[in-house]
Amino acid sequence: YNNRIEIKSTRPLIDKKRPLMYTIQNAFDGNPATAYVEDTDDDLFSISMNDVRTKDPKLEEVVKIKIINGYSSSENLYFHNNRIKSISHYNWKTKVNDILAVKDTPFIFQEIDYISGAGNFEVKELYKGSKYSDTCLAELDFKLETNEFLFGE
Repeated sequence: YNNRIEIKSTRPLIDKKRPLMYTIQNAFDGNPATAYVEDTDDDLFSISMNDVRTKDPKLEEVVKIKIINGYSSSENLYFHNNRIKSISHYNWKTKVNDILAVKDTPFIFQEIDYISGAGNFEVKELYKGSKYSDTCLAELDFKLETNEFLFGE
């Protein structure tokens, strides 16, 4: 899939010395110590994927999201920054946005049931950070109905 997927995200935080330090590729790099960090007024963000050949947002049936919430390079960074509390995604079968809860658990992958959807979601609620207002996402993957993950294990 890697050569046919286009990934779009809300504006990332840009570090002047290292411009790619917080951009979207960090959510898919397999390294929980890096993170995608948004740069929005409301601290919320969205991620969407399309098949670049067909522009179809429904790549395959996604049945689960696999996520490491927050900035997981240290416990301090995890709790100092915002984390995702809930997301919404468009359910192709019911034609409504489903709200899905995300646990506030550092450093471990959690799998969230994701019924009849494409690879996209929008953050709706946050666990507030104790020091910073940036919302962070360490890792993200999508489990397909074929029982494979879109970006690896």
